[in-house]
Amino acid sequence: MANPTVVKIDVEGYESAVLDGFGVLLSDVRVLLCEVHPRRLLPDETPKRILRRITDAGLTIGPSRRYCNVEYVLATRR
Repeated sequence: MANPTVVKIDVEGYESAVLDGFGVLLSDVRVLLCEVHPRRLLPDETPKRILRRITDAGLTIGPSRRYCNVEYVLATRR
C-alpha cells in the first residue's frame, strides 16, 4: 500500500495534531491543502508555527487565501 501523496487537512483547529500524526509520512506528500483556523488552534499554537512546520517538512507554500477568518494554504513539493 502506497503512502498518501495528496492531502487535505480540514480539522477545525487541530492542524498541528494532524501534522504531528503524519510523522515521517509527511515526506511523501507532494501536495498539501490545509485550512488553518486561527481562532480554534490548540493552546500555544499559531498559524505562523503551522506554516513553518509545513515548510520544515520540505513543502513550498504557494498562494493562500483568507476567507471568514480561515487561511487556505496550498503547499507543494518540487
